[in-house]
This record gives sequence, structure tokens and C-alpha cells, in this order.
Amino acid sequence: MLTVLLEQDGLLNLDDKINNLLDAEILAQIENSDEITVRQLLNHTAGVFDYLDETTAVDFYNAVLMSNPQQLKLDQFALNFALNKPAYSAPSKAFKYSNTGYLLVGLILDKLLTEHHSVAIRNRVLEPLGMHSSFYGGIEKQLGDIISGYYKDDIIGTLNTKPFYESIGFADAPLRSNVEDLALLLKNIVAVDSSLSEEVRARFFEAKSMVEVNSTTEYGLGIFKEKLNNKTVYHHGGLEAGYTTANIFIEETQTSITAFFNCGLDAQCEAESDQVIQTLLDNELK
Repeated sequence: MLTVLLEQDGLLNLDDKINNLLDAEILAQIENSDEITVRQLLNHTAGVFDYLDETTAVDFYNAVLMSNPQQLKLDQFALNFALNKPAYSAPSKAFKYSNTGYLLVGLILDKLLTEHHSVAIRNRVLEPLGMHSSFYGGIEKQLGDIISGYYKDDIIGTLNTKPFYESIGFADAPLRSNVEDLALLLKNIVAVDSSLSEEVRARFFEAKSMVEVNSTTEYGLGIFKEKLNNKTVYHHGGLEAGYTTANIFIEETQTSITAFFNCGLDAQCEAESDQVIQTLLDNELK
């Protein structure tokens, strides 16, 4: 949303190539960086390697959970696990979810704004939408507390990951929030009854942004759009060590389903949380 709002201000264009927006040192370590656009980073068609790829995720989580919990970790920390890795595809050729794309957009916005983008998120998104229970992870941790999240590890057992996530602020999952605020955010993007202009909302799902995921699902700028039982369902979820989220909006009934679970990256947790969400969704789609 912040990227779209800044485009409206003329600060950038979604079709700008990132080789004009990022430092040469970073660009040199990203395959096809001379062809990738901001839009492709936002809709996962850039082909950039995901730092949470199955080949690097263990190293990343070990680095987080074995580090000093008080150390503030920003986008560059996570980006290091994606640099000098092979691209999944050439830009615009395929949809492949990559959290790295959002890290790169975060760094681009920092450079354009000449300050960390968390300031603009507060001033342009959180405050105008009335998301008073939300704050940017790590950087704004003094503005609120987060619940404990529990992660099961075969070696160290069950770990409370809250002390680590209190100091993490990555652009691919920046918000610390509650269910009411998160539901409000999604509704403002996709519903007609919104405080955002129609022009801003249209940018998320215009033809140039939409990419097919499967026969029933498309992806715009940060949001899945799916046809289920003849209803239009917008959604996105999150999964971290100790945390699982789901955020859903059904267009025809104007229904929000938003849920948090304080477990994550655990087979039992994922199975049970998925079952809860699916049951709620099935009831609304009848």
C-alpha cells in the first residue's frame, strides 16, 4: 500500500526498473537485476530467490534464534540469505512467491524517502486508517507488546520466540497488529466502502499487476484473489517461527475472517490452524 501511495505522489513508478533504485553492491548480487521492475517484486514475478526458500530457511531461522535477541534486525539481515543465489525464472515469466522481493522494495523506499519506510507507513497508512493497535516490528516496539509465540525444535524443544521477534523489522512482514486492525487494512484495500480512493485501490488489481496462480486464484500487489463457491475471496496469511496469521475478506457478504495463532512452522500447528480457518470459511461460503 505504501508503495502505491508513494507512486501517487510521483516518487516512483511501479514499472521503474530496480537498477535505478538500489545500490550497485546489492544489484550485483541479484540475478537479472537490470530487468526487474518494482511491480514484479510486488506481485512475485521478478524471479528473485526467496530468503525463506527450503534450502536457506533453516540457516536463516538458526541465525535469528541463535543471535542476540536485543539486536535490531532489519531488511539487510534477511536479504543476506538471498544474495548471490540463482533466480527462479526470468522476470515476468512465472509467479513464484518470494519474500525477498518485499525486502528489496523496503530498501528502495528507504532510499527514496531518505529515512526508514516505517515512518511513512505510520504517517500514510496506520494513522489515516485508524490502525491504532499496529506498529512496525522492531523499530516501533516501544509502542506495544506482542504475545509469546511458540516454536518446536527437535533439538532445543519448545522455544518462546517473542524475545527475538520483538527486535525484527522486515519489510516482508513489518506489522505487529491485532485482528481488528488487520481486518480493517484488508477491507480498506478491497471494499468499496473504503477511505482509500478508487484510483489507489485499483492499482492493486489492475491487469498489469494480476498474475495467475492456479485455475481459481490470482495475485495482485500483495493480495490473493480467489473464486470459491461463486464468491470472491481476498486473502493473505503469514507463517513465522511461533506465529501463524490468516486475513480474509469475502466480497459478496462483506465478511472479514482474521485469526492469529501463537504457534508456527510446526506440522501439528499448521494442520490445526488451517482446519479452524477452513471451517470458518466454509461456513461463510455456504
